[in-house]
Amino acid sequence: MKRFLILLLWVVGVGTAQAETLVIGKRHAPLSWDPIDSYNLFWGAIASNMFDGLVLRTETFELVPGLAEKWQMSDDGLHFRFELRRNVLFHNGERFDAEAVKFTFDRLLAEDNGLQRALYDSIKQIKIIDDYTVDFVLKRYDPSFLTKLSGYGGMIVPPDYIKKYGERHFDIYPVGTGPFKFVESKEDDFLLLKANPDYFAGVAKTDSLLFRFIADEEQRVQAFLAGELDILHDVPFAAILRIQNANGMDIVAVPGFNVQTLQFNLDKKIMQDIRVRQALNMAIDKQALINILLKGHGRTVAGLQTEIMFGYAPTLAVYPYDVAQAKKLLQQAGVKAGETININYRVSNHNIYEMARAVGVFLKALDLNVKLVPVIEQLHLRNGFVPTEQSDEIFQFGWNGWTMDYGDSAYLLYHSSQSWNPQIHSAKLDTLLDRQRNLKDKTERERLLQEIAAFLHQQAYYIPLFNEDSIYAVSDNVKNFIPAPDRRMRYFETEIRR
Repeated sequence: MKRFLILLLWVVGVGTAQAETLVIGKRHAPLSWDPIDSYNLFWGAIASNMFDGLVLRTETFELVPGLAEKWQMSDDGLHFRFELRRNVLFHNGERFDAEAVKFTFDRLLAEDNGLQRALYDSIKQIKIIDDYTVDFVLKRYDPSFLTKLSGYGGMIVPPDYIKKYGERHFDIYPVGTGPFKFVESKEDDFLLLKANPDYFAGVAKTDSLLFRFIADEEQRVQAFLAGELDILHDVPFAAILRIQNANGMDIVAVPGFNVQTLQFNLDKKIMQDIRVRQALNMAIDKQALINILLKGHGRTVAGLQTEIMFGYAPTLAVYPYDVAQAKKLLQQAGVKAGETININYRVSNHNIYEMARAVGVFLKALDLNVKLVPVIEQLHLRNGFVPTEQSDEIFQFGWNGWTMDYGDSAYLLYHSSQSWNPQIHSAKLDTLLDRQRNLKDKTERERLLQEIAAFLHQQAYYIPLFNEDSIYAVSDNVKNFIPAPDRRMRYFETEIRR
């Protein structure tokens, strides 16, 4: 606590009216600040302030120039030419240029950088035309290519810095071109960022960002209610009404991309029977979860897709809540009363625990012996999911679908070649997923994606619980807070007035 108080006094700048610090509470930091090491919301919600891509996507999903001033696409969609901004520096003073772009994507596509590689594997070659012109040559048409350049693996990194100090150093001491630059951090405690005075779009409206990492749900809420935090991410469902009823603060919620699911581990024999999977889908009242847990901040969904996604299948119906039919299906599958089913949940995420506990109550109505099994949060932070070899029959899994293209999500999650895949091996599904990746005809590709969604829905490979809002708690002292539906928050325009 003493260390934090000294730090806070320094960043607030006692006696300096201009030095304002925005304090943000989060549950965890990612294990690495390297853009290619993390593919989860913990990274995107913080590191988006330190890094830039060639393209920037606004909170209203418009693609605008980032580190590239402009670009051109060939008629066949296989060649892109980017003209880069001049006089842009990385936070360490290193020059941003075409070499940095080529280094970034060559590194991303290397064989040993796997988690995000498949999302960018349409790239065949990157050609440097001159210091500030670069060409991307694609192997196949990629409808979300420009969007992919605006986040995660598309963030541009400094070649000389990484070559000099090494990958591990970069994991801990990140350097980008973004509106805020790294100052100091302490694992599981805080991250301090300072406004970049040389940012190409101007200087941010707040002097510093201080992210405090507070794993305990109640401590995090109490810190916000006490005024120690200006913004609270990861708002516990149970605290929503308490915050709304408090003075000087409020809940800000926007429809989000995130879908919470329960995935079936198909390595487990009981989950290999489609009747069991369909029965468990029918056993849960998803609207009740939204009403009670989320306080209405969500929507039921029929699959791992939302209305905003290209390829959304509007005709798919949510599995009905039908306990009698669920019991009948289990009986047909030979599942006996008292059969044990374990549900893995993240131990430090109270929202996930409450969700798992509620699901457990529903499944117990099927005369099943349901056990909630906590898993180490680090498994999620490292992989974005619990590897199936370390999971039980059911494991919690949330997916953001940030590219807004269902083909990207479905391929990463359900193609048999992908590490995200919970042991689904379907030749039919692989064929459909491969075909949609190579289609330029928008209408035909949309039809194919809807066919994929229908197949996954019929096979009931998972339980889609709900699409949740992106929920933030915000002090009245915060101005120009712009909530990000995809949770990749950038605080460039945000101000704090105490």
